[in-house]
Amino acid sequence: GVNFTDFANATLVPADVQLNHDPVLAEEFIFYGGGVSYAINDAIAIGVVARFFLQGYNTRDQSLYGLNLTWDAL
Repeated sequence: GVNFTDFANATLVPADVQLNHDPVLAEEFIFYGGGVSYAINDAIAIGVVARFFLQGYNTRDQSLYGLNLTWDAL
């Protein structure tokens, strides 16, 4: 994969690769997380999720949180 530090040198990483770097990026990361949900009735459920960044190389340090609402139309 490609390292972020290589992007400074255009001869190491051509422009077409830089524009599409996510598929070829050499990322290493560890996340920890989970979620819970509650069914209000047969059609509607609510939930919360969280993902915490523990460590990583060549990636972004980001933790994510979310709320969800699902509706089963059938």
